[in-house]
Amino acid sequence: MELVPRQRKAPWIGAGKSGSWTSVMDALKDCGLDFPVTAFKPSIEISKPVPNSNIAYIDKKDVPNTWANVRTDTNEIVGVVSDRYNIVQNKIAFSLMQPVLDAGGEITAGGMTEQGLCFMVAQCGKFMTEADELRMNIMITNSFNGKYPLSIIMSPTRIICQNMYRGLTKNKDNVLRIMHGISAAERVKDAKSMMNEVNHGILAVQERIRISSMKTMGSNVELKHYLKIAFPMPKVSKEMEQVTRERIEEQRERFLDVYYNASDNVAFHGKCLGFLNAYYDFISHDVPNRKYNDWEGRRLGKIVDGSAVRFNLINALTH
Repeated sequence: MELVPRQRKAPWIGAGKSGSWTSVMDALKDCGLDFPVTAFKPSIEISKPVPNSNIAYIDKKDVPNTWANVRTDTNEIVGVVSDRYNIVQNKIAFSLMQPVLDAGGEITAGGMTEQGLCFMVAQCGKFMTEADELRMNIMITNSFNGKYPLSIIMSPTRIICQNMYRGLTKNKDNVLRIMHGISAAERVKDAKSMMNEVNHGILAVQERIRISSMKTMGSNVELKHYLKIAFPMPKVSKEMEQVTRERIEEQRERFLDVYYNASDNVAFHGKCLGFLNAYYDFISHDVPNRKYNDWEGRRLGKIVDGSAVRFNLINALTH
């Protein structure tokens, strides 16, 4: 029986708007990211009785160490943050994409998820590794709720499977994270310099993919070793141990189905790149048992966040 290539979308498709833009300002407007945000000090009303009477008066108190970030176009609260938080407007954050556009790239997606992740993706080229063709994307993220930092992520994706090699961006050459603190403005200046040298980061990603395409897994023992790294058994109470173990085993089985049966991964069986392809295929496309509103946005947020598990797996597969 002939295996039919699986058609998959990039993880950000469905979480925002897709298109083709060569202007940051046009993309901001069309993707609904062109709104300004202002910080307000929230207060609460406290009823206080007047001594020796039945009368009470209302006293307003500022909520300590708290600010509400509000869209000035809709008056919607988009985040509640601490005194240490500083706003970086979307217009400033996504202007960092300009060097990519100047070099011939184009913005292909953007938007804001229900979880507050503002993102924009630009495609800036493709390259070959072994028998695989990959597209290089630059993703910039921002938020106003303190959950997501301003980040610049270089993300190669497979042209067929569209896997997002998020873990490959966990070193300083491929990702820059700017927390919304007092030094945010200065770090944005640093980010502009980084974007002007984006090719250095692309070469670093290419090298790690090249290593994983040459590195082989010689036995089922090695496969099981990587499975334990990818889907570790967490520490839980004795009461939850059996249920948790069954859940982890079920995840591993679903992953192995992708690893062995995805036709667009057959050429990489036995190689670390094949495991990497299947892993990012799994985490970026697997449908959970529970259904959520805006699941695409939730999934994209988890991929962007990364994890220690993913970092450990990538290091094992690409070094």
